[in-house]
Amino acid sequence: MPVAKFMDRSGNEWVLELTVGDLTRARVHAEVNFGTVLTNMAELDGLLYGDLEKFGRLIWTLVEKQAEKIGLTPEQFADGFDKSTIDAARLAVMDAIADFTQPLETAAEKKAAIRGLMKAADRAMAAKIKAAASEMWNGTAGNSLASPESTPAPAPSAN
Repeated sequence: MPVAKFMDRSGNEWVLELTVGDLTRARVHAEVNFGTVLTNMAELDGLLYGDLEKFGRLIWTLVEKQAEKIGLTPEQFADGFDKSTIDAARLAVMDAIADFTQPLETAAEKKAAIRGLMKAADRAMAAKIKAAASEMWNGTAGNSLASPESTPAPAPSAN
C-alpha cells in the first residue's frame, strides 16, 4: 500500500496512513468527508484552497498521535507549517485520501488528475490576479490607485 508523507519546515516527517477511525475524526474535527472530497469539486477546492485553519485541523487530526510521540503541542505543530509545507501537505492529503478510498489503479489515476487540477487552478488564479492588476494599473478598476494630487479637492462649504 502506498504511503503519503510530507516534511514540515522543522524537518519533521509526517506520514498519512488513513484508517476507518480517521474518517470519523476528520468529519467531526475538521468537517471533511473523505467519501465525497474526490468526487465533489467544490469540496475538493474548499479543502485545498479554502480555510487554512480548517486544513490545519485536518492535518493535526491525522497526525496527532505522531506529534504527541515527539512531544509537539498543536501550536508547535502549526508553527512548522510555512507555504511549502502547506503545498506538500495538500499533495500528501490528496494522495492519502485517494489511496484509502480508491482501488490501486483508480487511486493512481485520481492522484494524477488531482495534480493536474491543482496546476490548472493555480494557473487560473494567476491569470485572474494578473488581469485584476492590469485593470488596477490601467485605471479601469473602480478603485484606482490615482495619486492624491490627481484627485480634485472638495468644494469649500457654504457655511
